[in-house]
Amino acid sequence: MNTPGGPMAIVCVAIASVAIAVVAAGFALGLTFRMRNLGAATLTQFAIFFTIFLSTSQVPLYAMSGWLRGVARINPMTNILRFARQGFLGDVTWEQSWGGIIAMASLLILTFIYAMTGIKKFDQ
Repeated sequence: MNTPGGPMAIVCVAIASVAIAVVAAGFALGLTFRMRNLGAATLTQFAIFFTIFLSTSQVPLYAMSGWLRGVARINPMTNILRFARQGFLGDVTWEQSWGGIIAMASLLILTFIYAMTGIKKFDQ
């Protein structure tokens, strides 16, 4: 596969994919432990869908207007998607990477805490 970013393009997509999957798993576990049933899976799917939908997954930020542009600007998924696709659009650069790395790390930490506090409530 020939990409402008070379092999780093694939590495960035792989890192972003695994991070999104682990964030979704942490969110699902936190919800499931709190709700105490598997109906939380539906809420997890709904939340992840809207997080991706309200980002730049379909339309670039410069082409958006109104409330959707404002939401997409602050949505962490926008930075993660920018991180994932940068190697397919050009070189992999720190300028395009740092926002995605911070967003992934923040979401991983928050969902880990959410899942761990959920399991503590589940044990009680």
